[in-house]
Amino acid sequence: MRVGSQESGAVLLEEVVAGKSCFIAYGESSHTARMIFDVAALEGLAATLGRSGGGAAAALTEFASGEENALVDLMDLCDARGVPYAYMGVGDTSGIHYRPVG
Repeated sequence: MRVGSQESGAVLLEEVVAGKSCFIAYGESSHTARMIFDVAALEGLAATLGRSGGGAAAALTEFASGEENALVDLMDLCDARGVPYAYMGVGDTSGIHYRPVG
């Protein structure tokens, strides 16, 4: 997983999966999934990841570095705590899937 930021201040988490595990999970040889958090969601994201007072990008980077963590785990956490995010999935056979915030 990797963490990136956009000029708007939004933060992105991207996970690229390939190989046998990807074929089992997605039915394709490679798949990229992205969560995009706009500026208004960053405080809630930081709190969800155990950082009070901000630091969402650092908390997200720490989350992404944990080998036991997956993007879908963060999706579940954010859904349970009401942290809004946009989702995009891109696969070599499934194409592009986009779910906007809300």
